[in-house]
Amino acid sequence: MKKKAKKAAARVVAVRLISDAEQRSKKLTAGDAALILHLVHLGFQHKRIAGLFDVNQGRIAEIVGRANLPRPRE
Repeated sequence: MKKKAKKAAARVVAVRLISDAEQRSKKLTAGDAALILHLVHLGFQHKRIAGLFDVNQGRIAEIVGRANLPRPRE
């Protein structure tokens, strides 16, 4: 295989790996969110909680931010 062909093949593999990883994001349940809020309240860092649930820190921050929103009236 020529050098350019090898690089192109490597790019295709990398794109497939990245797209597979994006599709496999973990779904968090309402129970997970409650536990996350409790861990934040106890003083755990977002990065540690994210590691426990195998999600990124942004997902933890999103859950914490939503918990601080006012609830709609029923």
